[in-house]
Amino acid sequence: MTIKEILEAHVVEVGRNVFTREEWLRCKCGWIGARVLSEGFDWEPVKRDHVAEVLEKHMQEREAQLRQLVRDMTDPGACWFDHHGGCQEHGYLDLKPGELCPHTEAKQLLGDEPNGR
Repeated sequence: MTIKEILEAHVVEVGRNVFTREEWLRCKCGWIGARVLSEGFDWEPVKRDHVAEVLEKHMQEREAQLRQLVRDMTDPGACWFDHHGGCQEHGYLDLKPGELCPHTEAKQLLGDEPNGR
C-alpha cells in the first residue's frame, strides 16, 4: 500500500449533532475519535495523530518485511579474505581498503554482527 493509498483510506471528518452540539471525528477506516461538547474544538492535532499512528504502523510492517528479505538474502557464513583484501567467501574480490563485504554490511544493518571487515 502506498502512502497516497493510506492517506486516502484515512480521510478524517468532523461529525456534528446540531441539537446537542456534540462533535466527533470519524475516519473512513471506522476509527471514531473523542466526542466533545464544545464548538470550535481544534481537531487538526487529533487528525494528524490518527494518520501518524497509521503511517507508523505501516512503516514498521514494511521495515520488518525488508529486514526479513535482507536476512534471507544474506549468507550466514563468515567472510574470509585473500591477501589483496577481497572476500573469497562471498565473491567480492575487488574490495577497496576499508570497504566491507556487502554480507557483513547486511549483518551489521540487521544487528546480527557487531563489527567486521
